[in-house]
Amino acid sequence: MNIDKKIVFVNENCGFVGGVESYIHKIADLLKRDGWKVYGFFEKKSGNQVGFDTPFESIFLNEKRTRNDVLTILRDTGCRLAFIHKISDPELLQILRKNFKTISFIHDHDYYCLRKHKYFIYKRKNCRLPFNKVYCSLCSLGLDLSTDMPKVIDVPSKIRLLENIKRCDVSLVMSSYMKHNLIQNDWDEAKIKTLYPIYNVGEKMPKPANNVPVILYVGQLIKGKGVDLLLKAMSKVYHPVRLIIVGTGNEEPNIKSMIKSMKLDDRVELVGWSSDVERYYRQADVVVVPSRWQEPFGLVGLEAFAYQTPVVAFNVGGITEWLHDGENGLLAKAGNVKDLAEKIESLISNASLCSDLGKEGYKYVRDTFAEKTYLTEFYNMVNEL
Repeated sequence: MNIDKKIVFVNENCGFVGGVESYIHKIADLLKRDGWKVYGFFEKKSGNQVGFDTPFESIFLNEKRTRNDVLTILRDTGCRLAFIHKISDPELLQILRKNFKTISFIHDHDYYCLRKHKYFIYKRKNCRLPFNKVYCSLCSLGLDLSTDMPKVIDVPSKIRLLENIKRCDVSLVMSSYMKHNLIQNDWDEAKIKTLYPIYNVGEKMPKPANNVPVILYVGQLIKGKGVDLLLKAMSKVYHPVRLIIVGTGNEEPNIKSMIKSMKLDDRVELVGWSSDVERYYRQADVVVVPSRWQEPFGLVGLEAFAYQTPVVAFNVGGITEWLHDGENGLLAKAGNVKDLAEKIESLISNASLCSDLGKEGYKYVRDTFAEKTYLTEFYNMVNEL
C-alpha cells in the first residue's frame, strides 16, 4: 500500500473512558506528529472529553446516520486506511472492510466472549475455551451485565461481528497470549501481528525513602481486577506496610466493607479516582496487579516501570509479556492469595532487590516501548497491506 498518511480511527467511545481510548489518543497524537492527517469515527461520546479531540483533523459521531451516510463521510476524508478498535455494528464493519484497508486492534476478549471477561462466574475460574455459540450463550445466560441495566445479548449479531473482525486485513495484538486466543478462534495466523504500545519514560528520579513501605494498586474497582484478593493478601503481610488504592468502580462498596471487617483501616488508603496518579507512582515501593481475569496485556505494569517501581502480579493472561519473573518483578500463582502475600513480603523486606528490579523495569520500558520503535513497526505493517 502506498502510504498517503491519512487514517481514520474507529471506536465505540469518543472520550477518555479506559485503556482503549487512552491508547487511541496516544497513537493518534504520535501519527499526527509524524505528519499524518488523523480522523475519528465514534459511535457515541463517553467519559472525559477534555483534550481527547486534539490529535484529530475531524471527529464524526454515528448519531443514527445510515451506513451509506457513514461511508460517504469517511470517503470524503480521503482516507484509505481504517484503524478499528472497538465496534458493535457488524454491517458497518463489513462496509468498512469492503471499502478500506482495515487494521483491527484486538484490545480485549469482547469479540469472542459474550461475558467479555473469559471467566466462569460460577466456577470462579478463567476460561480457556474458544467461542461456541451454545455454551457461551449458556455461560452468559444471554445477558450483558456490563451496563447499569442488564440487556439481552443479540447473539446472531455478535457472531456476525466476530466473523467480520476476523476478516480485517491485519489484526493487531499486544501479547503472545492474545495471539493464541485469536488463533484458537480461527483467525488466520498470517494476518496477526504483535505491536507493542508506546510509553515515554521521563528522566530517572530518586525514589523517596518511606518510613513504611508503600504498596500501590491503580485501576478499576471491579471484580475482575481482584482488589478483594489483594486485601486478603494484605492480611497475610506481616511486615509494616501501607496500601494505596487508586481507582473507582462498582466494587467500591464491597472494598470499603472488606477494609472495615478485616480491620485494615490503618494500613489501607482508598483514594478514589485521581487526575494526578503520578504522585502515587512516585511514592510507591511496589505496584501490585492482582487481576483474577486474564489481562490481555496490563498497561499498568509499564506505568510502574516508568517510575522504577517493580511489580508483583498474578500470572494470568498477557502479564508475562512484560513482567519477567525475577528480573523486573515477581509472579504469583494465579488467584493464590498466600503466594501473592509472600511475593509482596519478599520485596518490601529487601530494599536492595526492590531497587534492582525497579531499575530493570525502567530500562525495559525505555528500550522496548519507544515511539521510534512503534513507528518502524507500524510503517512495516502498512507497507505490507
